[in-house]
Parts: sequence; C-alpha cells; structure tokens
Amino acid sequence: MILTILIALTAAQPHPMSVSSSRVVVDGGRVDVDLRCQAQTLVECTAVDADGDRGVSADELDSSQGVLESYLLAGYRLKADLGQEHGGERWLEGRLERAWIDHGAASVWTPEETLVEFVLRFEAPVPLKGLTVDLNLFREGDPLHRDHAEIVWNGAAPEARVLWVEDPTWTFTPSEETRSVLGSYVVLGFEHILTGYDHIAFLVALVVASRRLKSILAVVTAFTLAHSITLALASLGYVRVPSSIVEPAIAASIAYVAFRNVFGARTRTLWPAAFGFGLVHGLGFAGSIAETLADEPQKLAALFGFNAGVEVGQLALVTLLCGVLSLRSAKVPGENEDTRTLAPRWVRVSSSSIVGVLGIYWFVTRVFGA
Repeated sequence: MILTILIALTAAQPHPMSVSSSRVVVDGGRVDVDLRCQAQTLVECTAVDADGDRGVSADELDSSQGVLESYLLAGYRLKADLGQEHGGERWLEGRLERAWIDHGAASVWTPEETLVEFVLRFEAPVPLKGLTVDLNLFREGDPLHRDHAEIVWNGAAPEARVLWVEDPTWTFTPSEETRSVLGSYVVLGFEHILTGYDHIAFLVALVVASRRLKSILAVVTAFTLAHSITLALASLGYVRVPSSIVEPAIAASIAYVAFRNVFGARTRTLWPAAFGFGLVHGLGFAGSIAETLADEPQKLAALFGFNAGVEVGQLALVTLLCGVLSLRSAKVPGENEDTRTLAPRWVRVSSSSIVGVLGIYWFVTRVFGA
C-alpha cells in the first residue's frame, strides 16, 4: 500500500523539492506578504520564461509583472475578519508591490539556487481581528508543493505552519492561537516526513531488511542521530552543500540500500549504513526548513521542534510497517538464522526492488532535471 502511494506520487512529481516560503506581516489593517519561491518553480507554473532557457531574468520578470500579479493574487488569497460591527469576514484585494531575483544569497542550504521574491500588499479599512490564508500556488509543477508560512501579528512572535494540497487553509485568530514556536515546528516536521516520499522509501528498505524489532530500534536510532546532526549544522548555516549534490545523493542511498537487500549478502548490523546515509538525509531535511528558519528569532526551539516532529512521523511510519509485517520474524525454506528477517523473503525482495527502481528514477531526474 505504501509503495503504491510512493509510485503514484512520483508519477506526478517532476520537481522533487518544490518549496516556497511566505511571511505574512499584519500591522493593523495592512498586510504585507513576502513570498519567496524557486525560479524553477516559477518557470514550471507561469509563462515568465520568454526565451525558453528554463531560467528567469530581470527583464523577463519586469515584462511579466501583470501576469505574475494575477497569478499570485489568484493563488495566495487572504480573508480578513473585521468584526461583526464592520461586516464580518471579507476577501482582501491586493497588489504586487515588488518583484526581484535573489541568486541564492538568502538560501542557506542551496547557495547556487536562484530564488524569486515578491512583496504583496493587502489593505483593510479597519484593524484585523483575524486572518485566513488560502494557498493554491505552484501546484502545476508539483501537486505536493509546500509553502512554509509564517504570520507575524502586530509585532508578536511569528507563528509557523506548512500549507500544501492536503491542508491549504490557515485560519488565524490571535486570541485563540496558543501554539508555541516549539509546537508549531513539531507540526511542521511531522507534516514534512509524511510528504517526504523519498525518506519513506528509505525507511521501507531499512525495515524490511531488519532481522528483529531490536535491530529496527538500532537502525532508527542511528538514522535519527545522524540526520539530527546534519539537520542542525545545515539549518544554522555551519554546513553548506548544494542541493544538486544532496538530492541525487539521497536518491542514490535509497537505491543502494534497496538493491543490497535484493542482491547483497545479508548483514547482521544495518545501523552503520543507516547512520552514514542519515547524515546525507539530514541535509535534505534542512533544505525544507532553511527558508522558514532564516526569519525565525527562536531558531533553537524551532529546530528542536522540527526534528521532534520528524521523529514522531518516522516512528509512526515504522510502527505501521511493523504492523503490516505482523510484528514477527518470518522464516522460509532455505533461510537460516543469519538470513532471517522480519519480512518474508518475497516481501523483502519485491518491496526492495520497487524502492530500488524509484531510487534510480529519482537519481536520474535529480541529476538531469528530467
């Protein structure tokens, strides 16, 4: 079932890491949205690339202002709660204030990434009592596109949330919004792992190769420790590795572990491989949070919360997989104690083969941009 979902997601995913960030600053009745997206995402979703070079130039950006304004305002909508005395809720009219190209200076995890930044302004006749953000942007290129949104309400500490196709609307009421920065990023991390199909595939390959529950615990612990280290170092700017290296490396690690399950000799200890590849996967996790974390004043709390959310999501997936495997070792004719695993051999081989093919596909598309 999980592998079927992975295949379906892959078929609809030409851009494997399509993310954006938006910072919504409310000041009385005025709302400014600082929206940042990848240039590749913009090319896939709009007609901004006039010369067909799959990039965005300053001239192309200037000549497309009207088209971009219409696209952005149709997909990033704000509904203001003005209070019953002022007519209740209403959609706000907005305009595109500025647009410019940022050649990676603001991207901690991918210094070579070309980003495009927009400022949208919305105005209400009276100070807002609440706000609803409704997102429907950039899904033409990636149906699972994620926007890491923040709301700064009249100078208060930012609140963070991920907006994507399964949860595109955020209704924010200051008097009722009680989640701390830590809690907000726990939710962010949990949502990320559930949509990180490549990381799910890697976990599948590790779990079906495990010999018993104790070994699964060692594997998950090693993977967690490793990606926590590189997630922290990369998110805080101490390590910088281009996504053009990280993303293919993640795909290669998936293919390696999967095909080792099929063709390699059985090994009693999987945790060293889980730790080594976990270091690489941590850089991938950092890629999804760096843009949001860049403007977060409580970086350590946010980072801890995001990592905790990722771990909760991983444990939920591992528990589900163990449940599917009936929480017991399976022994088939021809296998001895050294080759015995939780999953029957046919399950291990078939699922690992599918994961391996997905890993190769992701590697090719991430290297060659297919």
